[in-house]
Amino acid sequence: MKYPIYLVLLLLVCFACTKDDTAEKQDFDITADYYFAAIVDGETMLIQHSIEGYGNGVSRGGLPTPNGFQQSQGMIFIKGLTPNNSAGAVILKYFPDMPLECSQMDGMFHTGSYPFGQTSLSTEETGKEGIVVYCVDADGVYWSSDLAPATQSGSSFKITEYIDSTDTYSTKIMKANFNCKLYDGKGHSKTLTKGEIRSKCLYCY
Repeated sequence: MKYPIYLVLLLLVCFACTKDDTAEKQDFDITADYYFAAIVDGETMLIQHSIEGYGNGVSRGGLPTPNGFQQSQGMIFIKGLTPNNSAGAVILKYFPDMPLECSQMDGMFHTGSYPFGQTSLSTEETGKEGIVVYCVDADGVYWSSDLAPATQSGSSFKITEYIDSTDTYSTKIMKANFNCKLYDGKGHSKTLTKGEIRSKCLYCY
């Protein structure tokens, strides 16, 4: 299966700061500023920036569709260039034409709830605005909230923090809580609960 292709821009730093959020530590031993954490089919998944070689970065992409231009802004956790054991989230939004202004892409982010979206993979596909959550397992299998059947009844994604950042390759930081179903497009699914993400975001240079 081909993975969605995004322009990935990773900025790695040498040190991670300690967090004091007791509620988060009830389920996950979070020690970094940026992280992707969840319970996936009963197993804990925790990826942290600058720990065990992982980095947090941002992505930007999109393409024309019958509805206009579907723009993506992604938050990525990955180790080197290997997709295995990686994870992230992508916000999708339609514009009449390819957005060029930073203010347009800044408008894709807001605190509050998001619907689940669907990535358009060709100029003939419509796709859907909203959030996409994904992970790649140890075997390289891509699991995503927008692969068929993409049923997300009872799922939720809510951004709880959206603040300024001084990072060179991203201008904002976002934090969200979520739960959803992940699919491999071959009839298999995984249940993701207690999802938490805090990530660099918004690449618009």
